[in-house]
Amino acid sequence: MITGFPPYHLDDPKKNPVELYEKITRGTDYINWPDHISPLARDVITHLMDPDPSKRYGNMIHGPRDFFNHPFFAEVDWAMLAGKQLSSPFVPEVSWAGDSRAFDVYDEDPAVFDYGMFTPDPHGTLFPGFEYTADRQGQDPMAEMLEAYQQLAAGVDQIALQNTQQQQQYYPYPTHF
Repeated sequence: MITGFPPYHLDDPKKNPVELYEKITRGTDYINWPDHISPLARDVITHLMDPDPSKRYGNMIHGPRDFFNHPFFAEVDWAMLAGKQLSSPFVPEVSWAGDSRAFDVYDEDPAVFDYGMFTPDPHGTLFPGFEYTADRQGQDPMAEMLEAYQQLAAGVDQIALQNTQQQQQYYPYPTHF
């Protein structure tokens, strides 16, 4: 939120994502901090991203107090914030609940329109004998999900019934009142 970019990102989204993964695995030492980021901001961000969970803010003995008490937030009155007594530094002008004028307009990625649709597998020939086939075009994905859910629920019900029967076999008396 300070820079407009996440700590690990690619300058060009078309680059190989492995480069991004390498940045993440190198940790916070790899971050190229812009000059306008204060040492206190760097410190709190680094503590939130510590790869060692036992040293990460929010996970230590003081829990979230480590975060709240960090000098970066010295100006924040947490009690007033929790009581919703602070006014926002920026309030966008809106004329109705769905007004999105405050957001940037950009072209939608065409892949968004195909999300969730079954398409032929372009790499299927590379794995002969693999049991998955993508010949489901035209089928309703929601109907398939519902059918899968119903099968799962029936299986869970069957397991619960078996467990109850086993418990009654070992404990013939009611286990609850």
